[in-house]
Amino acid sequence: MPTTTRIVSLITLISILLLLLWNTGTIYPTLFVIGFIPLACAMLFIGIFELRQVLKS
Repeated sequence: MPTTTRIVSLITLISILLLLLWNTGTIYPTLFVIGFIPLACAMLFIGIFELRQVLKS
């Protein structure tokens, strides 16, 4: 399994966990946003990197 696939899977798992914790009321909305923004930025950078790889080939 490529490294980017593992990273995307890990980020997705953490995002789902954060969403579940927020929906159950375990964490506050501000903590959810603080935790979710870095995950979203990481997915954006991975997406841009993958798009560049596809466009090069």
